[in-house]
Amino acid sequence: SSPFVAGRVPVPSPGPGTPKQAMVRRWRLSALAVAVVVVTAGVAFCPRFLPPLESMAPGDSTATPAMPCFPLPLQRAALPGAKRTLNIMEPRYQQMYRDLLAQGARRLVVPRYVQGPEGTYLAEAAVVFHLLEVKDAPPGSRTRYVCQHQVLPEVVKITRVLNPEAFAKKTSYLKVECQEIEDLDPDDDLSVEEEQLRDELLQLAMLGRSIGSPPLRRYEYMSDSLGRCVLVDHGAMFPEGTINLANAGRGANGFWELANLWQGYCDRRAVALRQQHDRQLQRLRAEGRDAGGAARELREALEEELQDHWSRNADSMQALLQMDRHSDRLA
Repeated sequence: SSPFVAGRVPVPSPGPGTPKQAMVRRWRLSALAVAVVVVTAGVAFCPRFLPPLESMAPGDSTATPAMPCFPLPLQRAALPGAKRTLNIMEPRYQQMYRDLLAQGARRLVVPRYVQGPEGTYLAEAAVVFHLLEVKDAPPGSRTRYVCQHQVLPEVVKITRVLNPEAFAKKTSYLKVECQEIEDLDPDDDLSVEEEQLRDELLQLAMLGRSIGSPPLRRYEYMSDSLGRCVLVDHGAMFPEGTINLANAGRGANGFWELANLWQGYCDRRAVALRQQHDRQLQRLRAEGRDAGGAARELREALEEELQDHWSRNADSMQALLQMDRHSDRLA
């Protein structure tokens, strides 16, 4: 049966395996525990997805204005308030940006997508990118344009895909109809819950420092002049001594800023774990203890766990995006 039951993506669980595999799993889980404990706490891993594009019938536009849609795998979720750089290679998306500029438009809908047994699934909740700048890619690059975006504060729900067949055919870009997801508790006083969230983040920062974890700084994946993905350190956004100045209230400058901060920490944590793992492999080889492919097995185990780590983070952020109560986001 399909794992996409009721539009939800299941959470994989590790099998029993051999004693050696169990030992490797314990090493992986202990190494990643700090990175996922807050993300997983209180957030149900139940992002909602639309039916597969392959099962949808095309439809005519209604009174709701259609918007261009750029689905992305988004291992690292795009959250309100963030900035994102996209390297545009495919002809259909080159045309999309030319159309945006020709129409004087600046907004596009960006949902996360996943591949399933029945086709391509778009997340029901999506962010909206506001186009800031379009540049021609430098000579020698595989891309055509380098586009800078700001992720807008509003999150939308995709209500209709007008040309679902276009995604697989790659003849054009998708067009969708959306409605904004508005909070159902706009007048509720949640100051106590917001303060609790700030306190928990501060405690995590102090705990991480005591065990040598990366600091709470703002990291962002960006592209260099050749279109290669690099992790850029923007410096400390909230030093531990002043993190209580952060605001967990509604909007891009409140809760979502904290979420972006946390996601950047998880990115850097994953990089640090990989670096630590590489050092351990070097020691194994230097000491001649790589017999039986132990290093290869450990490397494969780490890659598997990192993929699971990123997937779980993406699922938790997607669940936050689709929530229509601020109290649920803070829970």
